[in-house]
Amino acid sequence: MKRFIIFVSVLIAVMLTGCSNSERMATSEKSLQRVSVSKSKGYGGLNEAFFWNADSLNEMKLFEEMINSARKEEVKTGDPAYDVLLDYGEGESGGERVIHIIESDDGRWLLTYDGHEDKTYAATKESSQPVKDLIESVHR
Repeated sequence: MKRFIIFVSVLIAVMLTGCSNSERMATSEKSLQRVSVSKSKGYGGLNEAFFWNADSLNEMKLFEEMINSARKEEVKTGDPAYDVLLDYGEGESGGERVIHIIESDDGRWLLTYDGHEDKTYAATKESSQPVKDLIESVHR
């Protein structure tokens, strides 16, 4: 009985902790293999005229950090600035995902998955800025 009470107490604590954290953007268990960026033509698809492909580990790490920092927020968004194709490679947890990047007034980038524009995730300023600098250095 004592073990059961401890188990239930731990379970409740874990559930309460999980509820207090805001929802994170879903990602693959795999590491990024390639990131392709294009100027967005709006929601509802991917502009495949990529102006840049990130394939170095450092560049992809910046995108992963930005995505991992993103938390779901109820914010009003404008039109996306960029379309991003995330390639996680082959396999069960791999595959490709498309996100839209929207610029916010406060310096954070807002992210949405294509087809799920009703869910907006705000990345931190600290993780948005390096990606913004990287993209703007190749797309002027």
